[in-house]
Amino acid sequence: MDKRAALIVLPFHKVQRLDGGFESLGAAHQSVNRRVLLDAPCSVSVLIDRGLGGDAHIPASDVAFSVAVLFFGDADDREALAYGSRIAEHPGIALTLFRFVPTSGGVGDDDADELAIKRFCSKAGTAVREAVADGGARLTAAIQSAGRFNLFLVGRRAMAAAMLERTDCPELGPVGSYLVSPWFSPAASVLVVQSYESKLGNNASLSESAVETCNLPDTPPVAVCSEKSSPSDQQDVV
Repeated sequence: MDKRAALIVLPFHKVQRLDGGFESLGAAHQSVNRRVLLDAPCSVSVLIDRGLGGDAHIPASDVAFSVAVLFFGDADDREALAYGSRIAEHPGIALTLFRFVPTSGGVGDDDADELAIKRFCSKAGTAVREAVADGGARLTAAIQSAGRFNLFLVGRRAMAAAMLERTDCPELGPVGSYLVSPWFSPAASVLVVQSYESKLGNNASLSESAVETCNLPDTPPVAVCSEKSSPSDQQDVV
């Protein structure tokens, strides 16, 4: 905490098995991650590594990754977008921003969101796609149709509808929990980002997730599938 770091990257408390599922490293590991998310004096992220880069060392000149930022609005998503923009400075990284717009209108920091997206769009080599996403099932369909990426970045407290009825990893937020669930077919790595707030108070509670928490380790989550949606809800805007 004395290093004056701008961002702490925590390893997820589960590791991927050969069959693609996850094995927990224990409740103590998860508890440490939750405490850091609550108390850290800077932004914090949790990395769910599904073989990002593999075991072999890759020279910087040979890096070729595709990265997606899922943007719903608010401070955590802006932090994820800022981190994604830094990643995209590498010539071997292709970054795509998926902006999810609720038809009912948002309650986030619209001006700050627009400024962050404007800065992102001013950089060469970036792409923006927009999707209308209201309701958990419609949102899952939009994310599933996004395509295959090596890494997804998303805010922990994303302003998104619940996509799972229960999860044993509420610290990942509504979107992060879905991205690491068996219901999300593209097995990509995920970085869940929480922005630093100088006066967190009770707003930092890990129980504020929009999904019901389950204390049974490695319990398979249940997807929300009460609506039908079509990939046509998603369209390129840039």
